[in-house]
Amino acid sequence: MLPFYENNSWQFRCFRFVPDEFPSHLHKELEIVYVRQGAIEIRQEDLCFCLEERDCAVIFPNTVHSYRQMPGSDVLMTVFDQSLVSHPFGNLRTCRSQKPFIKAAQVHPDIPYCMEKLLQLGAGQEHPAAVIGYHILMLGHVLESVPVTDTPSCMAETNIQKILSYSSAHFREPITISSIGKALGLNRCYVSRLFNQKVGSSFPDYLNALRMDLAAQLLLTTDDTVESIALSCGFSGDRSFYRNFRKIYHTTPRKYRGAGFLRKS
Repeated sequence: MLPFYENNSWQFRCFRFVPDEFPSHLHKELEIVYVRQGAIEIRQEDLCFCLEERDCAVIFPNTVHSYRQMPGSDVLMTVFDQSLVSHPFGNLRTCRSQKPFIKAAQVHPDIPYCMEKLLQLGAGQEHPAAVIGYHILMLGHVLESVPVTDTPSCMAETNIQKILSYSSAHFREPITISSIGKALGLNRCYVSRLFNQKVGSSFPDYLNALRMDLAAQLLLTTDDTVESIALSCGFSGDRSFYRNFRKIYHTTPRKYRGAGFLRKS
């Protein structure tokens, strides 16, 4: 989920946040974060705030944000397409907030209740009405407590968004800074400089994070072999895949799949 531009096709995913940190990224879905215990630091564009036990926050679409989780924390997230909640709330793609978080004392009890239920539902394919209902109820309470402003809907896509969007569409391929610049008609040095300024990570690390995030999803949602998943995510060899997976998730791919802990309570 480094900034990277996720291009997810699923309508929602509720999970426990596992990595110690996740660098800056952006995606077209809404995101709600709830802290069961511990704390997590969130950087959202020009804001930096810390959620503690029973706090929650909302991330609006196409907002650059990053996470750093404190040791021993237990944090839940749901990332969902706004089509799930468009009937009561309309278009939220251009919404922003200068205070996108709610402290524990103001968090309505329906919010953690809905989050726990969504976690139990897993992919939610067998209970679509429940998935929609829980998201509508939860988001309704969140928006009652979070001040929201609407930004111009005609804002042009920035170069960094173009770079991240292209990377998201081609990260399974052997792409480089040079190939991105050539595809977008941008100078290679400019792409490299802009990437370092906005993403705050080397391009290989960024590319690795994109591939690892997809691999983690595929391990839990398909029966494909680990070797097949590694190849489909852009890794040319098993050794580098296993090494990088353990670095981020602190376990092996097979143990990760066996535990299924992104979906467990």
